[in-house]
Amino acid sequence: ISLILLRIDGYEAHTPVRAREVLKKAARSLAGGVHRPGDLIAASAEGELAVVLSETDESGARHVAHRLRELVSAAGLRWPERNGGAVSISIGGCVSQPAELYRKMRGARHDKKTPVYHLLIEAAAHEAAEAVRSGSGVAFAVRTL
Repeated sequence: ISLILLRIDGYEAHTPVRAREVLKKAARSLAGGVHRPGDLIAASAEGELAVVLSETDESGARHVAHRLRELVSAAGLRWPERNGGAVSISIGGCVSQPAELYRKMRGARHDKKTPVYHLLIEAAAHEAAEAVRSGSGVAFAVRTL
């Protein structure tokens, strides 16, 4: 299973109404990039979209991440303020083996620990922050949770 987090660069610098408007437009532009049964795009946090890819290894997830970045770029989104700049995104991802993830989730449920999916989200969020920091736009990690 792969998780991709997409962060709208500069989201917090804009008014909440305008920022959400851009987030919705970005989500619509991504709809064509994730179309297999079992794959999902959802709002994650302020300024973030999460993409869950079932049965996808690191190579496949990287391919999808780059395609999603191209879709946002091709949509030509701009911030709604006068003289608003182009909207860009940074992407981070994490890949885990489903059997390992399932086993850990079952254990966490019985131990009442932090749910393992939080670890997957945390790893992807770390990689998204790394993509912003490095300026590369896309960063991935394969994690054994």
